[in-house]
Amino acid sequence: MSNSSRSKFDIIDDTLDAIKKVDKKAHLMSKANLNSEYHKKFITYLEEKGFIEKGNNGKLYKVLEKGKEFQAALARLKAFLEPSKPYSSSA
Repeated sequence: MSNSSRSKFDIIDDTLDAIKKVDKKAHLMSKANLNSEYHKKFITYLEEKGFIEKGNNGKLYKVLEKGKEFQAALARLKAFLEPSKPYSSSA
C-alpha cells in the first residue's frame, strides 16, 4: 500500500504497531510501509506528540501511554464508522 492512499492516522497507527514489534530501523520502515523520508517525518512527529520515546535495552523506540490511547481511540472510531451489516429479517 502506498503512503498516499493511507490517512495520517493510519500511518501513525501502522508505525506504532511496528514499533511494538521490531527493533531495527529497516524492519520498522518495512513493517510500517514507510520510506526513509516518511519514516523520519513520522518518528519525529510521534516523539514531539509524546506517543513514543527512544527505547532502551536494544529497542529503538517505546510506545508510551499516549500512543496506546491514540491507537485505542482510533480503533473505536474505525469500529464506529464501519458500515453496519445489512438488516435481515428472518420472519
